[in-house]
Amino acid sequence: NGDGINDKFRVQSNCLLSAFHLFIYNRWGQKVFESTDINAAWDGTLNGVLQPVSVFVYQVAITKSNGETKSFQGNLSLLK
Repeated sequence: NGDGINDKFRVQSNCLLSAFHLFIYNRWGQKVFESTDINAAWDGTLNGVLQPVSVFVYQVAITKSNGETKSFQGNLSLLK
């Protein structure tokens, strides 16, 4: 809603990473966001167009500095 609180979705880590990959998909499976930069954040848009209120799926793949790999996934709700 533009109030500066929870206006962007980003991943935070408390450990050193050697690799990071974030994907966000809409409910039809269309990729709306992708980044290999942990500091990047999704602002709820696709090609500059604000997406409709909906539930989106995120997938995160990381490699820790010690070589251990992990992946996470979940849902996020986009509200206006």
